[in-house]
Amino acid sequence: LGRVQRLNFTREYIKTAYKELTIPPTADGEFAMEPHALHIWPRDEFMLIGLPNADKSFTCTLFIPFVDLEPIKTEQDSVEFFKKYFPDVAKDDFKLMPTMSKDFFGNPTSPLLSITCDPWHYSDKLIILGDAAHACLPFYGQGMNAGFEDSLRLDELIEELDGDIAATFAALSKEMVPSRRGLVEASIQNHIDMQKNTNSKFEMFKKKIDWVLEDLLPGRWLPLYTMVTFTRIPYDVALARAAHQDLILSRAFVTCLAGGTVALAIAGVRFFASR
Repeated sequence: LGRVQRLNFTREYIKTAYKELTIPPTADGEFAMEPHALHIWPRDEFMLIGLPNADKSFTCTLFIPFVDLEPIKTEQDSVEFFKKYFPDVAKDDFKLMPTMSKDFFGNPTSPLLSITCDPWHYSDKLIILGDAAHACLPFYGQGMNAGFEDSLRLDELIEELDGDIAATFAALSKEMVPSRRGLVEASIQNHIDMQKNTNSKFEMFKKKIDWVLEDLLPGRWLPLYTMVTFTRIPYDVALARAAHQDLILSRAFVTCLAGGTVALAIAGVRFFASR
């Protein structure tokens, strides 16, 4: 595409690598952990996650900066690392993850990157979709979904524009490029959210308030996760809407805090005035 079109193209790596590890089924063939959940071990600068599989194993992924991997040179180094940072995984001589050290060095260390392109098309001759146009980090689980939506929207536009391929390609590029840039940004933000903010009681409290407001104001208040995962709201629009809602929440918290402080001060004045 870049050979026939003035193409704006970005490819950005993050400092984090990933390694895949495995938690097998238990001796009696059952899940070793709760299967109806995403398991996260957040450690601010890195994290381990676990996702259930149909065979009752878990695929675990260690997301960690390359620089933090450099000191881990032997299987014993990996054992000591897990004992220090993931003691619940390492307990009972790695009963939960018995092949950890072998998997750690047997599986590749892979980079993570994002790609954006603008435009996606050339005349009526060529169009790119999916990861070719907007590869994103895996932290929202939206890469494949966004690719399917690209194809769905292309099919809709072909019908809406009466089969005019040149107009269809141009319309798809114009509509989808901002949305997919939003997806790339949302995936970067969710990386931070997963490995760092899940450690914050305040951030988790805000998420609970988000869910309560979603129930109280159906259709009017939507958490970012809901917009990204369960709607076709463009990703850039979802980000902007979530930022606006977050601003409302922040102002509400400040107002409540200020109101509580004023109420406490008034009570104090009344108490001492009555003595």
